[in-house]
Amino acid sequence: MDARELEGRVAIITGGGRGFGKAFGHALANHGAHVVLSDIDPEAGVAAAREINNADLHSAAYNEPIAASGLAKVRRLFDVNVMGTIICTLAAQPRARAQTSSSTREPRPD
Repeated sequence: MDARELEGRVAIITGGGRGFGKAFGHALANHGAHVVLSDIDPEAGVAAAREINNADLHSAAYNEPIAASGLAKVRRLFDVNVMGTIICTLAAQPRARAQTSSSTREPRPD
């Protein structure tokens, strides 16, 4: 992948505060994407956003108990995080099925 291949693209990452989400954020930003992080742990999200060049953060709006959020806010959270994943998966399915090969790469230690 070219170092600036994702220039002008936006990557929205749920669970971006740590683990795979944070690692994907770093990788996508390094390839030119504008990274938007969402995480239920605001401290982890803010820390990750500070680490990742050009990252934004969206989590504070949902940093409260579900009972205090109300049904509309919980439904929105579900729609974005669950239904969004399902919709993206279904949209990618035809192209994934058309693939005749795939490859994976192990990360190289720094």
